[in-house]
Amino acid sequence: MPVGAAALCEYYGYLPRLVRHTGLLPSTRTSVTSSMAPTVLHSSLYEVDPSPPVRSGEVELPSTYSLHKPLVYDIAELPPKPVSSLRLVIISDTHERHREMSVPNGDVLVHCGDIQEGLNFVRDVKAMLTDFSAWFTDSALHPHPVKLIIAGNHDKAIAAMSTEDVRRLFEPAVYLCEDSVVVEPVGVRFYGSPRSISNSRWSPNTAFQDKKAWKPFMFASARQDDGPGAVSTASRCSSEQPLRARFEGATPGGSVDVLVVHQSPDIPRAHHSVEEQPICTYTQQVAPRRVLLCGHLHGAHGMHRLPVPELVRKSFRVATRGGGGQPEGVARLDEIPFLPCINAAMMVGRFGQNVLLPPSVVDLEL
Repeated sequence: MPVGAAALCEYYGYLPRLVRHTGLLPSTRTSVTSSMAPTVLHSSLYEVDPSPPVRSGEVELPSTYSLHKPLVYDIAELPPKPVSSLRLVIISDTHERHREMSVPNGDVLVHCGDIQEGLNFVRDVKAMLTDFSAWFTDSALHPHPVKLIIAGNHDKAIAAMSTEDVRRLFEPAVYLCEDSVVVEPVGVRFYGSPRSISNSRWSPNTAFQDKKAWKPFMFASARQDDGPGAVSTASRCSSEQPLRARFEGATPGGSVDVLVVHQSPDIPRAHHSVEEQPICTYTQQVAPRRVLLCGHLHGAHGMHRLPVPELVRKSFRVATRGGGGQPEGVARLDEIPFLPCINAAMMVGRFGQNVLLPPSVVDLEL
């Protein structure tokens, strides 16, 4: 019998916002040379903590940049999110076992693909997808104001449907297939893609794995500057208004904050580096400013540290907040340690003996 997950979640910390400055400002922290910045996955704990913890009630929440692995909480004991933050709850690779899991509350619930099992051919796939949609969009189970879904390589039934039919199936959740959406009123932009690379030449699960999909490209909006002194699109935060999703379509209206893609970085092998992986090149092209969310490779579950996209590095410095709510130090460009990547794949183990892993949670400062 498959073993279900306990009511736990993995917390990936508090991700400080990126602050653009028009002039050079001194840093109050120890500088880090570019040669020290991590460029490999699963690296050891960053040598200099680029951001102090943030208090949420009586609990100190660590900076994402300072974590080597997530903190594991019972869902009932997960600390409340900090003030002026957006809590993301991420699940992926649920493979038809969604009814066995518990999901913590948050602002945005994201599924990074592989809703289907893919190898069980004796079942009503349409009924399963309908059941998944009912579970995912159930406001009693999941009161998250915004819910986002992408597909994965196991989701053949979704690939066979028209995009319009899939969107109707998953409403009021937003289905993204090479599309962007903005969470209003905070202005955090998500871009979602189902693309992935086959990890076995014998796998029959090849949905959305057309090699042509990995051809180089660049959003024109990724090259745009949001204006002098801009903090980020999230600066329009207003606690008075409820969160809602504004669909943009295939062309983002500005810089992408959160990239959601099925493909995960792999653990580095002897025959390739991080930079040689297509997902790393793709990340450099899309240039997400905050975080990459993914699944696909079950064995790569956890946090990866990717090189900061050059467009982001050129535009931003990292700032941390002092006790008075003002930035207390501005890091040099080479002190942006890495682009956090969270692989939220929830399956581990051999076929027929898979164990469900906990959902992932990260807080984005607004």
